[in-house]
Amino acid sequence: MVDRGAYDEDYALDDGDEYSSLLQDSRRQTPPHINSYFSQMERMQRERKLRRQMHRYLAMLFGVVALSGWAWTQNSHVELTTTAAARLERVDHRPSFCESRQCIDFIPRSKLDDTCVSAIDPQLFHAMAKYVFETSYTTLWPLDPTLQCTQPKLVNYSATAASTNGVPSCAHYAQVVDIEAVGLFTADGAIERAVATLTSVDATERLDPDVAAIAAHVGEKWSHSNLMGIPGLINPTHDEERGIWLVLELPVELALTELTVVVTTSVADVLLNTTFGLPADTGLVALRLDRELNQEWPAGEYTAVVSQKWKVSFTVLSNDSRAIAASIQNKFILEVTTPSANKTELASACSALTNLTQYCACQASRSL
Repeated sequence: MVDRGAYDEDYALDDGDEYSSLLQDSRRQTPPHINSYFSQMERMQRERKLRRQMHRYLAMLFGVVALSGWAWTQNSHVELTTTAAARLERVDHRPSFCESRQCIDFIPRSKLDDTCVSAIDPQLFHAMAKYVFETSYTTLWPLDPTLQCTQPKLVNYSATAASTNGVPSCAHYAQVVDIEAVGLFTADGAIERAVATLTSVDATERLDPDVAAIAAHVGEKWSHSNLMGIPGLINPTHDEERGIWLVLELPVELALTELTVVVTTSVADVLLNTTFGLPADTGLVALRLDRELNQEWPAGEYTAVVSQKWKVSFTVLSNDSRAIAASIQNKFILEVTTPSANKTELASACSALTNLTQYCACQASRSL
């Protein structure tokens, strides 16, 4: 048992009643060992609080550093992009005027270069390469003009602008294009190579016989004073980035201050009707035709009439090989390299057959 008197004496209770003091006297003196305990607790709480503050400070400091690093990275990326864009601006000619509906590029005669070979975008010539490869097949197997015996498979190709008779094809489009196509004619797995040269046929028509002739073409992708696509032909998968462009080369003797362009479909639906002024000394005009929002350009024939004086026709291709072949034949002169002698010999062994089924069977047996 604890001596009550000694306990009271040690802790100096005012009324000698510990329990009463604990319940009623909030200002009583705390026992020394409790004071020591509270002091330790307060010190530990201060240390924990200090650690939490330090952690928050370090976390905030790390966040600032990380944010600063991200901002620097973004700024560097923007600076790099801006620099690259500025360099591209110097290299790649940009349209002089562009709005939500159309883009127009005016190039003065002093800036035209007629001593170069035009640049093209080979990606836009896939339909042309496929046509060249299939034409090479029908040259080798003439009794199968509609590809009933087999479906030639184009594996790879190249397309380059070329010159003819020593005269470069430049100004604003590639008049002559060399195509090399590689693939499979039959199921035997033998690689075939087809080489061809295509020369564009001028499709510009004068509606007024008293005005000077102009060179006008419609194609995809206008870049650095060049029509990069196939003159007169638009791929079925033409996109917003490339665009459909009408390019007009204006001779010196024409004193025009403005042009009106009207684009219609084969059933006379008007897709574009626009008039714009011409800066002085304009030698080349490129007008984007497909800037209308949500405007469709289905496969078919189209006509662009310029100031009621000139007309140029162009075709939006379908995915049908025969239709593509017909369009290319109307707009290009094709020269296909003659197949090798041994291939011709194999095909000639079947040439006496007039029945297509027998002809295809003969081809299959010769391909084994």
